[in-house]
Amino acid sequence: MNQLNWGNPVEGWQLSISVDKDKFLLGEPIYVTMVTKNISNKDLRIPASSKWTTYWFHLRDEFSKVPLTRFGRRMEENRGEGSYAEPEIPPDDTIVLEMPVSRLFDLSLSGAYTLEVSRMVFRQGTSEEVPLVSNKISFEIVEE
Repeated sequence: MNQLNWGNPVEGWQLSISVDKDKFLLGEPIYVTMVTKNISNKDLRIPASSKWTTYWFHLRDEFSKVPLTRFGRRMEENRGEGSYAEPEIPPDDTIVLEMPVSRLFDLSLSGAYTLEVSRMVFRQGTSEEVPLVSNKISFEIVEE
């Protein structure tokens, strides 16, 4: 994991996202790997809910925001509902999650895309939540 690109540190955390290649065939599933790392020297609590609603995905094509699929819209409607936890993560430990971004967004057009992901973390020593933003990645969807 030492070759990952990271977003800016926030309150003892960093977030990295990656995809396994730069070009995907139209219709091919696209998975994003998200790594949230405790870069502090102490155990930190982090807010977590469903894997579908803990993270916010900011996906754009060359022209605008990419629309959600029906499933993606349903997950947005469910944000804030369901289970909630505040696990404690030790220093230098990570939370790794792989998500099918192609299930959340309509990726039915070829072209260039950029993705950035965010999630909330606690301001150290409080229950106040602040955003943690990942690095930005680019990928292309081609017709063959």
